[in-house]
Amino acid sequence: MRQQKHYSEAEPYFRKVIDEDRLSYPGYMNLYRLYIAERKTAEAGQLLDEAARNMPERTQEWNRLRTSR
Repeated sequence: MRQQKHYSEAEPYFRKVIDEDRLSYPGYMNLYRLYIAERKTAEAGQLLDEAARNMPERTQEWNRLRTSR
């Protein structure tokens, strides 16, 4: 239960990081990992779509993540 609380606190923090810097690779990766840990696969997929739009030079990496989950 305590771990779930930390997840809920972390999500808005990582979202803010991305909103402030749409090229924040660590922001996307940390939020993606959080979504996967919470089994929020739809949100994880949408985040990868957003990351690919904002950082198309990393498209292959985003696609690898998509196929590995």
